[in-house]
Amino acid sequence: MVRVFDTCGPRRTVSDGRVVLNFIGQALSGAPLTIYGDGGQRRFFCFITDMVEGLVRLMASAGDMARACNRGNPRACTVLELVEVISAAVGTGTRILQGPQPQWRSDSAPAG
Repeated sequence: MVRVFDTCGPRRTVSDGRVVLNFIGQALSGAPLTIYGDGGQRRFFCFITDMVEGLVRLMASAGDMARACNRGNPRACTVLELVEVISAAVGTGTRILQGPQPQWRSDSAPAG
């Protein structure tokens, strides 16, 4: 089993619900960039070509696949760091809006 982490790249639409595209869409439209909690949540963003290369190498390996394998960037980035990078890149003086951290109920937690 391979667990694919946040993958970014071309040909994505702003409406696909991914955090990078959400922030870019908000910044380009002049809306505040909305983060939940303190923005300290970590993400391991990976560019699509790097992800595909890693998956191809994994499939070609002769290693034992008896356990889950994570695919993503080895360097973590916080949501707040991502917001700051996007805000600086867009250069529109975007505001950051902080909302409460969503709480997962045990009966609604995403399957892992």
